[in-house]
Amino acid sequence: MGWNGLGVYLRSRNWVNDANAGLNIEANLMDQEADNIASGINNCITKDGQNSPSQDLPMAGQKHTNVGNASARDQYLPVGQRQDGYACYGGDSAGDADNLTVPDLLPAIPAYVEGMMIGFKATTKNNDDATLEVNARGQRFMQTGGENIKAGQIIVGQIYIAMYDGANWQMMSATPPVSNFVDLLDTPAEYVDGDQGKYVRVNDTFDGLEFTDIPPRVAGHMQRVTAQSIPHGSWTEADLVDSIIDVGSIVDLAGNRFLIGAGQDGLYQCGITVEGQSGGTNVAFFAALYLNGTLVPGAKCNGVENPGGAGDLTGPTATMQWILELVDTDYVEMFIGQRNDASSNLDAEVINFQIHKV
Repeated sequence: MGWNGLGVYLRSRNWVNDANAGLNIEANLMDQEADNIASGINNCITKDGQNSPSQDLPMAGQKHTNVGNASARDQYLPVGQRQDGYACYGGDSAGDADNLTVPDLLPAIPAYVEGMMIGFKATTKNNDDATLEVNARGQRFMQTGGENIKAGQIIVGQIYIAMYDGANWQMMSATPPVSNFVDLLDTPAEYVDGDQGKYVRVNDTFDGLEFTDIPPRVAGHMQRVTAQSIPHGSWTEADLVDSIIDVGSIVDLAGNRFLIGAGQDGLYQCGITVEGQSGGTNVAFFAALYLNGTLVPGAKCNGVENPGGAGDLTGPTATMQWILELVDTDYVEMFIGQRNDASSNLDAEVINFQIHKV
C-alpha cells in the first residue's frame, strides 16, 4: 500500500507488535514490508527525472524556485523569461516589403491558432497590402479593423504586435495609414527642408519621404510654380496641371478642380493667392471661386464681378479666403482675371490654391 492517498506513508508490519505476539522474523513478512516500502518509493518523484507524475501535483501555495529557462512549447516559463519576451517576440522581420516573415520565433510554432500573439521589429516598409509568415507556417494578411493594411503602415524600425484571428493577423499597433507619399523633384529657386533646388511632390509611388501626422480628414493643397497667361478682361480657369501637392488623392488635375468624394460632406476652407506680372500700367489681378461651374457669390478676390469692368485697380497681387459647405459630387475651381490699360495678356506668375476640410 505505501501511501494512504492523503500523503501519509503506512507501514505494513509493526515488528514490536509481532515480537509481543510471539511471531518470529520470517522471510514472507520481510518481503511484505519491503514490497510496501518499494511501492511507496515508486510513488515518489526522483530528482534525476527517472519517473514522472501520474496525477496533477498540488503545490499547497509553494513555488518552484531557481528554475531553468524554457526551450520547448511543453515547458513552463520563469517570470524573468516571460518578461524578456521569449516565445512571443520574434525579433527582426525578414522577407520582402509586402511579404514579411518572422523565422526566428522560439520555440517554433507548429500551427497558427486563433488568439496567438507575436511581436516583431520591421526591417522594411510595406508598399501595398502585406502578409506576415511566422516560422514558415504560411503567409496571412496583416489587417487593422478587419481590412488589409495600407501602404506605409509598416515602418522600418518600429515594433509591431499581431494577433491571429483564425484567418489573418490583426495588427494591434499598426501605424495609422497615410494618404500619399512624397518624392523630391527638381524645381529651381525653391528651398525646402535644407535641400536647395528641391521641392516636395506627392504622387502614387512609394519612394521618398512620408507624411506621418496627417489628421484624419480630406485635404488638398495645389500650387503652381510656372506662369500662366491670363487674358485681359475675363475670367480664366487656373490650370492646375503643374500642382505639386495633393493630399488625399481627390484632385482632378485633368479637370482643374477639387472633387468632393462620398462621405466627405462638410465645411471646407478655400484659399487663393495670385502674384501677377507687374509690368504695364494700372495692372490689377483678381481671383474667384466657382462651385459646380458657377461663380460663388461674394467669393471674389478684390471684389469684382467682371475683371474687364470699372473698379479700383488694386495691383498685381490678389489674396482671399472663403468657407464653402460642400457635399458629395461637388467640385470647386479657381478662376483668375486681370485688367490693364494696354488690354494685353499678362502672366499670373505664382498661383496658390489651398482647400481643406475644417
